[in-house]
Amino acid sequence: MEAFAIYLLKASGLLAVFWLMYVCLLNKTTFYKQNRFYLLGGLLISALLPLVVYKKIVLVEAINTLGKNIDHVATYTTQGHDYTQQFLVILAMLYLMGALFFFGRFCIQLYSLYHFMKKETHTKEEGFMHVSTSKDISPFSFFKFIVYNPKKYTEEELTTILRHEKIHAWQLHTIDILFAHLYTVVFWFSPFSWLYKKAIGENLEYLTDKETTTSQSQTKNYQYLLLKQISGIPYSVINPFYYSSTSLTAFGYTFTFGKRSGQVKKRIVMLQKQKTNKTNLLRYTLIIPFLAGFMMLFSFKTETKLALNTEVSQNSNLPEYVITKDFSAEDLKQLQAKVKEDGGSLTYSNIKRTNTGEISNIQVTYETKKGGKATGTSSNKGKGIENLYFGIGEGGGVYIIVGSAYTKNQRGVIIAATDQHTMDKKPLIVLNGKIMPKDFDTKSIQPDAIESINVLKDKNASDKYDVQGKNGVIEITLKNKTQYNPYKVTGASEAGTRINFKGEKPLILVDGKTMPADFDLNSISPDTIKQVSVLKDENAIKQYGEKGKDGVILITTKKE
Repeated sequence: MEAFAIYLLKASGLLAVFWLMYVCLLNKTTFYKQNRFYLLGGLLISALLPLVVYKKIVLVEAINTLGKNIDHVATYTTQGHDYTQQFLVILAMLYLMGALFFFGRFCIQLYSLYHFMKKETHTKEEGFMHVSTSKDISPFSFFKFIVYNPKKYTEEELTTILRHEKIHAWQLHTIDILFAHLYTVVFWFSPFSWLYKKAIGENLEYLTDKETTTSQSQTKNYQYLLLKQISGIPYSVINPFYYSSTSLTAFGYTFTFGKRSGQVKKRIVMLQKQKTNKTNLLRYTLIIPFLAGFMMLFSFKTETKLALNTEVSQNSNLPEYVITKDFSAEDLKQLQAKVKEDGGSLTYSNIKRTNTGEISNIQVTYETKKGGKATGTSSNKGKGIENLYFGIGEGGGVYIIVGSAYTKNQRGVIIAATDQHTMDKKPLIVLNGKIMPKDFDTKSIQPDAIESINVLKDKNASDKYDVQGKNGVIEITLKNKTQYNPYKVTGASEAGTRINFKGEKPLILVDGKTMPADFDLNSISPDTIKQVSVLKDENAIKQYGEKGKDGVILITTKKE
């Protein structure tokens, strides 16, 4: 969805450049044929060029070392995730409604035209299908069909009109008009698409007017016919599809194809205009620098990939692996195979990517053959993730670290670890304004429950949290302040979610002692709790009989 929105914006921007170039440099020239191809080319290029991407892959060898300091803390954020998604969904629905509306209107207009021509008299002459009607309409053409009321014009006027419409039909101007209309269906929200469609129609008028009048006398007579239209005579000399005031009725509604106001005056002015010097053809080349600039900004991409081979650290022979934002699905499979080859296990899930294919969210679980296991999530809304490192620490446990670099004196945020040596270097965790214990496990929080994560390092961390912030600080804010249970819970369906019971009041036991019915869980300080176990349904009744029918909460406190 985001990728399509970005495509629409890029294409609209390109079309705006083509339109501005036409208005400023080309629409006053007499290069009508060249302008036709320029305008059609602008539609095609603006629609296709944003889809063109050239990738250059640069392989960089990863350095695997186990440094001891957290001198660098990487940004790790999911701020406004839900609100952004809701906003994008609303925008997508509005866009789809607009596109469906204009597409439906376009289809109805085509049907009304077909229905109208089907009922009239058809005569084939010189490869063109003449459609005679008694209705009071202006002449127009649609592909090889030329529609007119023969009783409204003199023989001389009709000859001029038919010559004009045959040029439209022979040069297939209807294709230009239909293409422009389909473009406005997709890019209906852009004012430039509508201005561009109008410019295409006007240029086709100028082109056909010029080819219809081959002599000075014909030009004067032709201008007279155009002036008769301005003075109120209810017919138009030329009516390409949608480009005069022909009205047709379908499903009880009247559709007017185009407008005459102002257009006739412009056509008379362009008929009298002197032929533009051919040196001005160089103006068309001025679009090239804009297209080159667009491609440099959006079409050429350098992708950096780290080698998947695991090397020995300068300080140990422990394995370490890395996942970067540029990893493809195939890269992840190769890394998974490498970890398995080394005796470990790697699983990954919840992968999300940006419109350019970079990983913006991934959850990783790393497990060793000795039973060490760690799970961590790296997320960077709308952008590629920071490098995610995982492996076996110096203390023998496993770790997962998010950071933009991993060198001897530089390390990112430790988001999961099982050995004490690594845990001693973990940053301070602050959840909803409260400092969490050192053994707090961030993976106990469901990612969807997080509103924002703010990372502090160095002086900023020390100024706010004094010595506790020496290893960096991760401030986590939940969407629902009451949703997270900081205790270690067993027996619940998910850690980090509220415990719900079918009954009114569960049985509560603290260190094996049954609490009264009005006991308040909030009266126990989280810092004194070691573990919370939950029993439900049959398990609760089996152990505690009728007392456990509404569920049982077993609380074990830390011993002094």
